[in-house]
Amino acid sequence: TNISGLQYQKSPIFKGFFILTYNPMTVQEIHHLFLQTSGVAIDTRKIQQDSFFVAIKGERFDANTFAADALVKGAKYVLIDNKDYYIDQRTI
Repeated sequence: TNISGLQYQKSPIFKGFFILTYNPMTVQEIHHLFLQTSGVAIDTRKIQQDSFFVAIKGERFDANTFAADALVKGAKYVLIDNKDYYIDQRTI
């Protein structure tokens, strides 16, 4: 689905969730990148080498602000939902 220039796609990993992308990357392409990682992390304090960090925005924290920290700590890819935190090709 494309709404106002943003793409929403069903997540193959997180059932019932949608992925918002700012680029033409498909859910299948994101899934392919995920398969190259050691697992999923949503907390930068628990990052493992080559993990897939999913930045979740909550009531108290916006994990998008930790995208760079996740990469420094060893995440292979970072999934963000705010393009202002885009870093490089490892940022989805």
